[in-house]
Amino acid sequence: MVEAQAREILDLGDITLKLNHAAGRDFTISDLRRQGFDAVVIGVGAHRSRDLSIPGIETDGVLKGIDFLLNSNLGYQFSIGKRVVVIGGGNVAMDVARSAAREVLRQHAGDQEGSVPSEDNIAAVATHEMMDISLSALRMGAREVNIVCLERRDEMPAALEEIEEAEAEGIVMHAGFGPKRVVAKNGSVAGLEVIKTKWVFDATGRFNPAFFDNSESVIECDTVILAIGQTTKLDFLQPEDGVEVSPRGLIVADPKSLATTSPGIFAGGDCVFGPRLIIDSVGDGKRIAMGIDEYLRGTRHPDPAIEVEVLDRHHMFADFMDYTRLPVPMLPLDRRTGVTEVEIGFDEESAMREARRCLRCWTNTVFEGNEDDGSRCILCGGCVDVCPESCLQLVPLEQVHFPDGALGHIRNNVELYGVELDDVAADELGVITGSAMLKDETKCIRCGLCAARCPVDVITMEAYHWVVKSSTGLIPPQSLYPRQMAEQK
Repeated sequence: MVEAQAREILDLGDITLKLNHAAGRDFTISDLRRQGFDAVVIGVGAHRSRDLSIPGIETDGVLKGIDFLLNSNLGYQFSIGKRVVVIGGGNVAMDVARSAAREVLRQHAGDQEGSVPSEDNIAAVATHEMMDISLSALRMGAREVNIVCLERRDEMPAALEEIEEAEAEGIVMHAGFGPKRVVAKNGSVAGLEVIKTKWVFDATGRFNPAFFDNSESVIECDTVILAIGQTTKLDFLQPEDGVEVSPRGLIVADPKSLATTSPGIFAGGDCVFGPRLIIDSVGDGKRIAMGIDEYLRGTRHPDPAIEVEVLDRHHMFADFMDYTRLPVPMLPLDRRTGVTEVEIGFDEESAMREARRCLRCWTNTVFEGNEDDGSRCILCGGCVDVCPESCLQLVPLEQVHFPDGALGHIRNNVELYGVELDDVAADELGVITGSAMLKDETKCIRCGLCAARCPVDVITMEAYHWVVKSSTGLIPPQSLYPRQMAEQK
């Protein structure tokens, strides 16, 4: 997919792609500026594995997770043992463990070929021959992959589905244990000594693991793979580049334009914010494009306009509540070998069904309008009763914990909120009488039943749209979203 997108970009024309050029070795950022480039973008990611300082870490058989995944996915031939321990509890650790569980199979296939796999062999890792090897290896007990992480299972930073999929593939979880030392025998890895975790974060919330005394045990293995996090490699930056690097080893950039401390140099992605999801880097790319455009033009783009539309008869389609989440189709366990993708993906019918579950997050529940004073609510509780997700609560104000300054704000804006004050309670106890409507936005499905149920029309459903500017003026949202607007009405 990456190659296809690269071809699409190159097909636009007037674009030069240079491969096998390393920053710091073949060029510097200052060199690019001297060659006449008006803007430079740094997007080098965080491709260096974090190190772990424990005895025996330099023993033969200790690998770094990012290096392991890179070599595995590129199809390079290298050796790992039949009993593997992966240290880490994040998504990368799950990827490493699941890849390691299949790597022995790829090695068997490589032995049969007698050479480094070709591009055709790499692309065809899911052949019948590979399946036979996989089943045979599993039945003979030729491999064992363990994960060791500090956190308990319910605290692990990896996504729950990643953990469950790893367990389904036979990965053994040792949650709540920390690595103490690598056990060596004849210069190679023979095991990992671990110690039981008492806590990972202290009372102040800082990362400060503590362990139980005399709780050591050894997990026998012949390979240890470190997957405890990623960091950046920015040694190509020179003082003359003027790009500031934070104490965390990340490039310092303006959060809006992603401009660095050096004019004309921009940076985004993991090298600025640390490891995140790929969609975050996509967003960074868009912000950088906007920032470069403003930098080259010497002008700022106007803030986008937003149009609010009150939806008098908002409702979701009739069978909306019957549309439950569909699981992503996946390969059977006995076919998950090599670098084969596990998730098959939706067919067209399933994808359309999933798309129908869209909550239309541009539509929101609004309690009272700006011109109202809040006094029209009769506290009937009808909105609370009708809510299918129980995301609304009507509670006395004295039961609400207000953040600092909020209580005084309400006291000074009584007419705005429509509450009545008891002078004695307000002065002596600091308590405001009245009621508050609490809404859990994470549960709201935008069904609009609360607005339809309200007998005094103090709840409305309102849609928020970007208004795009063109050479002829403003383009109204109706022409931008014709299908959604038609459905809405």
